[in-house]
Amino acid sequence: MTYSFSKLTGLLSFIILILYSSVCLAWSEKSETAVIQPNVIFSLPGDPQISTFRFPAGKVFLLSTGEWKVEGWLGHKGLFCGTYEIGMQFGEGPQGCLDVKWLTEPRFVTSRRQCNNSNLEHKGFAEDPVLAKKYSDISCARRIVRCTGTCKLGSGIITDDP
Repeated sequence: MTYSFSKLTGLLSFIILILYSSVCLAWSEKSETAVIQPNVIFSLPGDPQISTFRFPAGKVFLLSTGEWKVEGWLGHKGLFCGTYEIGMQFGEGPQGCLDVKWLTEPRFVTSRRQCNNSNLEHKGFAEDPVLAKKYSDISCARRIVRCTGTCKLGSGIITDDP
């Protein structure tokens, strides 16, 4: 009887491990695309122009010098930890950004380990000369949230506040 009990225990442990992996490692990357917002930030002559994008939450700024910044609060669900990264990609496309020609590969500029139902602020910036050259053609942005570790559904959502 002991022999079959240990087999049953091993099989049950294996099934729990498989279920845990499928629930906790449910996703590794999410992305959303936004159109450029009409410029409401005015700059003086000679200063770089600034563009923003219509994401539901968080902020994305692109300067005519090719510099860009992304920021927002990112939520993690669950006790076990996940490492979250936020990256950006810019391109040109028709209204609605359905058929975008991306000018660069995604570039990740934040990385934070989050545990215990945390909500942490992510801020990052980068510069790309290609974006400076094509600034007037850019109409779309893609924000990517990548997770490694325990990545439950409902995690990785960007908000404006903690």
